[in-house]
Amino acid sequence: MNLSAGRGGWRAERWWASSGIVFVALFAIGLGLADVLASSPYPSFAADDFEIVSYFRDSRLQVRALSVSHSLAAMALVVFAVHVASVVRRGDEAAERPAALVLVSGVMAGAFLLLSALLFWVLALAVTTAGAELVRVLLAFSYLAGGPPGLLLPLTLFVGASSRAAVRTRLLPGWLTRAGEAFAVAGMLCTFVMLDRVIGLESPVWRLVLLPTVTLGVMWVLATSVLLARRARDSA
Repeated sequence: MNLSAGRGGWRAERWWASSGIVFVALFAIGLGLADVLASSPYPSFAADDFEIVSYFRDSRLQVRALSVSHSLAAMALVVFAVHVASVVRRGDEAAERPAALVLVSGVMAGAFLLLSALLFWVLALAVTTAGAELVRVLLAFSYLAGGPPGLLLPLTLFVGASSRAAVRTRLLPGWLTRAGEAFAVAGMLCTFVMLDRVIGLESPVWRLVLLPTVTLGVMWVLATSVLLARRARDSA
């Protein structure tokens, strides 16, 4: 009976830990649907009205799939944040505040990603009846919710707080905590630099600064999720 309960416990722990992998997979699938499988590349805020309206009119199915994918990714990120906060709290009973920061920032990141996903769905619906000005406003909100002021800032706090807590609890290996701290610094810098502008996917700033920063953060979540899932299996 105890053996069965133990197996159930580590399996549940492994599923919780694997939520980070699910987040990364769904996040990447959504980006692929919107930019690779769509009728044209995802438009930047600087694109003209015709290009923006044409994209959302001709790629409504892909945009809705993006919305669903990123909505599910947001839920997975929240689950992962809850799990990481729990692991931090178990590793150090005095780490109540770091664990709370990990939890709150992770949930906020998931909330902004969900908001961005919902705006994608609204764009797919509104493009048939709304004017180009409203479509552009909705596009700007989607960029802000899923960009530096929205998703990136709380994700930076989540990764940074988790990495700092891991230094005390030895929750993660040194290379992973250093990668998390590097992402936290880069993410904060990107957030403050980009506060006065909304950039597009074709922008050199996106390709040279934001894209590597976002990639580092997503890879940190993936590596941490894999590590925690393996640790749960090994501790069975």
